[in-house]
Amino acid sequence: MTDAELGRGGRGFTVISVLFGALLVILGFLALAAPMITGLAATITLGVLIAAAGAAGLVAVIRDKGLPGRGWAILWAVAAVALGLLLAFWPASGLATITLFLAAAFIVRGVFAVGLAYSVRKALKSWWWVALGGLVTLLLGLLILFSWPVSAAVMLGVLVAVDLIVYGVALILAGFTAGR
Repeated sequence: MTDAELGRGGRGFTVISVLFGALLVILGFLALAAPMITGLAATITLGVLIAAAGAAGLVAVIRDKGLPGRGWAILWAVAAVALGLLLAFWPASGLATITLFLAAAFIVRGVFAVGLAYSVRKALKSWWWVALGGLVTLLLGLLILFSWPVSAAVMLGVLVAVDLIVYGVALILAGFTAGR
């Protein structure tokens, strides 16, 4: 759908976009007010999803008797169920582990972004924006890492909250500017 089509007949999209965006912003601020609860809820949700995926995989593997490597697939499915249940029933430990993984991911992403910026600096005038973004991501990863395990209590919840707020604002702006 083009912007012109949205402006003529897509009013439903703009209203829904603005309303859904506003809901996300409200939920984001609620999540920001209680980041530990948000992080635990996200960990439990992730655990349930992983366990459900493992269970579905186990059913599929058991039903497909001719599958090559079936034993390994069964072990993988059982491991997914076990991991999911661990996250769902012991979310504080899972939250600490996820936060540590997040720190490592931010550090790696930051280093790679700075490396990318350095390698394209002659071809891209705005290479320093990429470098700055990578540096901020790297520093955030180091901050999480060096404040771990204390950071585990709130970091995931804060990131979920910020994501909800930013995406909500983006939807509101998209809704108000559609068709212009």
